[in-house]
Parts: sequence; C-alpha cells; structure tokens
Amino acid sequence: MKPTKALFMLCALRIVLGLSTATLLASGTESPKSSGRPLLVVGYAVTNVLRFHPVNGGGIEWRSAPVWRSLRGWVSYNTDVHGAYFAGIGAYYGIPIWQPWEIGLSFGPGYFRADHRLDLGAKIEFRSSIECSYRLHSGKRIGLGFGHISNGSIGRVNPGSEFVHLTLQIPL
Repeated sequence: MKPTKALFMLCALRIVLGLSTATLLASGTESPKSSGRPLLVVGYAVTNVLRFHPVNGGGIEWRSAPVWRSLRGWVSYNTDVHGAYFAGIGAYYGIPIWQPWEIGLSFGPGYFRADHRLDLGAKIEFRSSIECSYRLHSGKRIGLGFGHISNGSIGRVNPGSEFVHLTLQIPL
C-alpha cells in the first residue's frame, strides 16, 4: 500500500473513532425547535481521496429550513489549500434512520475554479454526496460524508474527484 493511501486510511479511521466517541459522550434526542431551522454547516474536507495526491480543504454551507418534509436547499463554498474552489447551489434531503441519526443525500451544480493540482475539465461541475450525522443534545449535528464532483462529461475531460468531509451543523 502506498504511504499516502495508508495515511488517508489512518486519518479516516481516526475521524470515525472520534465521531464514535463523541456519539457515546453526547446523549440526547432531537430538539424539535432546531429541526425546522436553517443550518450553518462548517467543515473540513480531504479532496482527491481516491487518487495519489489527497488535498486538504474546508467549506461553509447554508441549508434552508425544510421546504417539504426534510428537503432543504443549500448554498455552498468549498476550497482547498492550493486555491481550487467550488461554489454551488442544490438540494439536501435528510432521512432520519434512528433518533438522533440521519442520512443526508445532496446534489447540485456549481462553478469550479481549477488550480495547478486539481483540474476537473470544466467550469460547471456537479457535486453529489451522502453523509451520516448525529444530533447532539444542543441541537447541533456532527457529520461524516463522502462525495463526488464531476462535470458529467460536458467538459473537455471528466476525471472527477472524490472527497470525504467532517461537518459541524449549527441551527440558526
């Protein structure tokens, strides 16, 4: 196994163990007051995780109050340490699986600016992701997700890129 893949797997394992520990320490149920409010989502991400050069980054996202059941709109800005960024809009659907756990599905288009390490082939890219989150007693959520960004073959090339993200979701 290459050193970068071993390092990534070690980091992913630490994140999973950290989330598991936080889950055990944070007891509580869903707060009805916070479930219908907009969310501010801040996070840390590792992009290009299935390739040889993973890149650290972060992002901020605003999710609207639910517009139908648990369907929310989102506006997001994500960047990496080398200057590539994705700014987009889309939809998020949260599926409660077992209180206080939720699986979230997300999809949307956006503008992508490449850098010297990450070029996805087009200015318009599509982001899709799945995340599992846990509601803390305070109403905040912590989440771990996996996603893909790609231009859907509308660009000159379509290498795509996968990412793993750790989020803190704060009700507004």
